[in-house]
Amino acid sequence: MTSEDKIKEFLQGQSRARKLPLPKITKIFVASTRTDFVEERRHLLEMVGPELQSHYDDMGLEIELVDMHYGTTVDPCYDAELFVDHLHELGECHRVSMGCFFICLVGDKYQPYVLPLTLEKDSFQSISTKANCNGLNSELLDTWYTSNDQENYVLQQPRDITCEEWLVTQKELSSIIQSSAQELATNEIDSPTALIYHALAWSALERQFNHALGLTPGTAHHILAVVRDWEGLEEKHADYQDLDNEGHIDTKQKEQLKTFRNRLATSLPNDNRIYFSRRIVADLLSDATSQLDMTSPELLPFQQYWDVYVLDGPRSPPIFLPSLHGH
Repeated sequence: MTSEDKIKEFLQGQSRARKLPLPKITKIFVASTRTDFVEERRHLLEMVGPELQSHYDDMGLEIELVDMHYGTTVDPCYDAELFVDHLHELGECHRVSMGCFFICLVGDKYQPYVLPLTLEKDSFQSISTKANCNGLNSELLDTWYTSNDQENYVLQQPRDITCEEWLVTQKELSSIIQSSAQELATNEIDSPTALIYHALAWSALERQFNHALGLTPGTAHHILAVVRDWEGLEEKHADYQDLDNEGHIDTKQKEQLKTFRNRLATSLPNDNRIYFSRRIVADLLSDATSQLDMTSPELLPFQQYWDVYVLDGPRSPPIFLPSLHGH
């Protein structure tokens, strides 16, 4: 075939040339609450990711870590539509990845909550009634959720209020929907609708985990969870735990977190979960760069976590990289 014929085929969208092989990719969605695991996530993106990439360059494997909180000034979870976009990105990580595609970092904080974009008619009415019975501002639901087809109620997007005003409104709406859904799920524990209310009470992090778990059968083997407990955490440390309006530990959120952790334990294989604890140093909390000593022996399991299961998931033999710190 002459060069002229090749050009003609190319312009017609045709080619007999041998197609290049598709690249091998491991794209991992890193999920956590925004105010927690700040240093761990930075370490993963800026140090562990490049280290893994250099190790697998010769094998033609591309490593990509995705952190939707990186570089943000406001928690993306306060934007319900943006959160749905993030779920699509999570699905893309699953579609293209070889092996692991999702890591869930779980600490002592369960919130924030993401407002549902839509509520079925029965769910909306039940939540509204429950909120009214509990003395909550059910009128706020009517203001921000409207129905066009009499079947679903759709969240209206904030357009005429400031970001600060929306954050206040969003938190109040979240409290109304989540607390009402929690109570309805408890009251209707043996009813099929209990599962709906349980899901409506999930935090952003648990929704991401649930989405990852339900993409295809067997995805649990390609999901990894790291669960960390702070020792010596005080009530004033709001970035690392959930507090109520009076500044005390939010017992309802703590119970939700406990349920979520139990769900991780029952949903994922033992090899896909790692647990560690870290004593908090109060006078270092104001210095974000001092929150964690990434060379600490306490974080060795966290580092080893990234040394294993990159190519084929937890069923393959562990792949240990050289020490990330040259030790």
